[in-house]
Amino acid sequence: MGRHDASELARMLAGRVQALVAELLPGGVRDGQEWRAGSVAGEKGRSLGVHLSGQRAGVWADFASGERGDLLDLVAVCRCGGDIKAAMVWASAWLGLDGASPPPRQAPPPVRPKAESVPDSEALGRRDAALRLFLAARAELRGTPAEAYLAGRGIELAELGRQPRCLRFHPALHNKESGKQWPAMVAAITGAD
Repeated sequence: MGRHDASELARMLAGRVQALVAELLPGGVRDGQEWRAGSVAGEKGRSLGVHLSGQRAGVWADFASGERGDLLDLVAVCRCGGDIKAAMVWASAWLGLDGASPPPRQAPPPVRPKAESVPDSEALGRRDAALRLFLAARAELRGTPAEAYLAGRGIELAELGRQPRCLRFHPALHNKESGKQWPAMVAAITGAD
């Protein structure tokens, strides 16, 4: 397989992150310091983000599916059907190491099903849960950590004239990764249906 371990390969890939994400996620676009795509299938969209610089260069997450990892993980998902060993061979070849040839490209993973393909009862249950969460959140952002977050992004609520009605603040939402509750800004996302 080569003389480089997974963490070394991930670091080397991070050094060429912009070229790699353009190849792995061709429908994506640069958005500030991130590459944004619809999913690991590489289509247009914004659900998946890859950091392009700094200490987190190469760290990615697909916020719709919950998948995340480093660039070697992204190679595994996008090019090797999830096989990390095959991803190491592919990455070595892509980086020009070990004289390896990349394995033939496997079909990309299927694009996540859209909401309209989810069974009605499941979709309704998720919508109702989201609505309950939104209604449980505080409607006023002034004086909350959400106001400070927005100010840090250059959005001053006082200058807007009025706060967007789609934004609310919840003082303690459960975070799956940490197992703790954290303050959070909540946004309502609506569609024609």
